[in-house]
Amino acid sequence: LLKGKDFNIFFEEYKGYLRKLISDKINKRIKINFEKYIIGNNLVIMISVEEGQDKPYATIPANKILIRKGSNNRFPDPTTELSNLIKKWHKKTDMT
Repeated sequence: LLKGKDFNIFFEEYKGYLRKLISDKINKRIKINFEKYIIGNNLVIMISVEEGQDKPYATIPANKILIRKGSNNRFPDPTTELSNLIKKWHKKTDMT
């Protein structure tokens, strides 16, 4: 329970908090979608992140790159996956 605070007000405030938290940890902008569900007296927030077009993305401040495989985030294989990501990035930046 939110102790008298309206679910909609809390949802909007929490969305702002989550956006900042996420954007402070990623080196590029990402598209984040939030949906709210009220189940009983509980607010459930579903967060979805759209696939980005500006890959690779890295964490701040560690500058680590993670890739998504199925439902898991993991470090890319440095020989195959990471080199492919870098090649794609260079092709994209050479065109602009």
